[in-house]
Amino acid sequence: MLVSVLRHVLLSFAAGRAQASWIERRFDPGFGTLAGTREETQLLPSKTTKAVFLVGTTAIFALSDLTGGIAPLIAAAGVRNLLTRFRA
Repeated sequence: MLVSVLRHVLLSFAAGRAQASWIERRFDPGFGTLAGTREETQLLPSKTTKAVFLVGTTAIFALSDLTGGIAPLIAAAGVRNLLTRFRA
């Protein structure tokens, strides 16, 4: 069980580092063509969005390995999202 959680965390870390290094490489003047202003505008928020997605997905998979069920976790996240959106 703990090995599975560790595997999810390590794979997520590797995927996060890969996407971050790809985005940073696009801004490096010594590597190929530079990102244009439109691409810069799209890449920076994309970097943050992908990081949040990876952390959230990893947390859900790790918790599902520990608790055994993923459906209650997704339902709780959906309820929390609704409460946050309606500012309850």
